[in-house]
Amino acid sequence: MKTVSLGELEHKQLKNHSTGESYSLSGVISDFFGSKQVFLVHDVLLPGQKTSASYRHSIIEEIVYISKGNLTLKIGERSQAVAEGSFVFFDPQDTELHCLVNESGIPAEIMSFSVNRQDDAVIYNNNEAWRPPTLETPRMILRAIELSDAESIFSYARNPNVSRYTCWEAHQTIDDSLDYIKNNVFNHYAHGVPEPFGMTLKENPERVIGTVGCFWASRQNRAMELAYVIGEDFWGKGFAVEAAQVVMDYCFKEYSLKRIQARCFVENKLSARVMEKAGMVYEGTLKAVEYHRDQFWDMHYYAKVIK
Repeated sequence: MKTVSLGELEHKQLKNHSTGESYSLSGVISDFFGSKQVFLVHDVLLPGQKTSASYRHSIIEEIVYISKGNLTLKIGERSQAVAEGSFVFFDPQDTELHCLVNESGIPAEIMSFSVNRQDDAVIYNNNEAWRPPTLETPRMILRAIELSDAESIFSYARNPNVSRYTCWEAHQTIDDSLDYIKNNVFNHYAHGVPEPFGMTLKENPERVIGTVGCFWASRQNRAMELAYVIGEDFWGKGFAVEAAQVVMDYCFKEYSLKRIQARCFVENKLSARVMEKAGMVYEGTLKAVEYHRDQFWDMHYYAKVIK
């Protein structure tokens, strides 16, 4: 990581190593990314807001330009002031966790330049695999899923009533539940994605009764999608709503989101009700948008947007 002021770059000629052309200010981007496709995102950071949770990249370089205001760069246990008109360069070889935060009393603006992040594994802890934090609701503890939860998950995921309106099939054996944890849950965790949290009741935090989480719908547009499932014995008791609200609050804050969306098959009236009670707004219905189990399905879309 390093910072460079805008004044230092105004007259500096940088060469694009792919084409041999020379640039001035725009050379900052070409020098780092060459001929790769580059994404530009403009963000407004309100006082106290972070660009993301603390992390480091595994393979992706990123450049952030502070176009308005002053930010603080958190690097491990250290803090460094970053003035307006400066660039912050993030490189995969940086080993310390980092994030940018607006500790001033006024809004700040940044422009982020990065390549496609589809293959980027975001590393949040240098010593062990990242896990989502433990969250609490009035009646529940939401925690990371572990391999030891396979039996609890199998107990509800085997129920065809639970999977009736899901895009996955009912689990036939506990190996199906283990595969789900290893290949789905742990893959999301490896990329710093909080999908899913295990829902547990406070009186029995060892038993997972369902899952809830958010995955990226669009990193560039700061949008995630909410997903949840809960065992049939716990339907109609408000647990899914309670869990969804807390997870959305966490994701809006920690990932600096603008939008969280969710969707369900039109026939899944209970799921639609969960979205409404969780504070999401109905946005519309897409016709025949999902081909599943040999038929086309219409899908309701809901969202919660931070103004």
